[in-house]
Amino acid sequence: DSDGIVEVGAPYSPDVKCVLGRMGGIACAAVIFDGEDGVKLNVRKVKKIKDFAELACCRDLPLVFFVNCIGLCPSIENHSSLVLKEVAELINVLDCCDKKISVISGKAVGLGYTLFAAKSMGYDYTFALANAKVALFDDVQGAEIEFAGQKAEKAALQKRYADENSDPINAARNGYIDNIIEPAFAKQYIVACLQTLLR
Repeated sequence: DSDGIVEVGAPYSPDVKCVLGRMGGIACAAVIFDGEDGVKLNVRKVKKIKDFAELACCRDLPLVFFVNCIGLCPSIENHSSLVLKEVAELINVLDCCDKKISVISGKAVGLGYTLFAAKSMGYDYTFALANAKVALFDDVQGAEIEFAGQKAEKAALQKRYADENSDPINAARNGYIDNIIEPAFAKQYIVACLQTLLR
């Protein structure tokens, strides 16, 4: 709902927004990944999400993720940080949250999918917008792994991997997500999920 929204830690890792507010009159906590081409995680972003998820869990608030995350940033900074320790602690916190909804609004690739949308992480509802991308690997890595022995142009193999593995239709068919919806219906769907979880 537009009134009464409070953003927690706004200046700290601003492309990951942590918001307290209401949806359909129901108090909830939301994590919004606000990167144009998908947010890449680092130790600060994971810690921010972990601390916020812990707050939501302690207050027994439903936690809603709007996912546009492509996993860990491959950088020297991440390599020499405690990012994996923070990821492990985030997994423990998410495991304690018993009301979780994931909306894949952009990309959910690799760890971005595993942490914030995977059914194995205990998400009650996971759905994707019709133009979302859901994949274990990005197109380049996925094509190299999936079609390692095939001789063809790299761009063609990457497109083939994206067509066969990265769209929400295949993700739904394989049971990775519950539903595919149009963006115009996202709020109604989330509110219905929240009402179901709170009954």
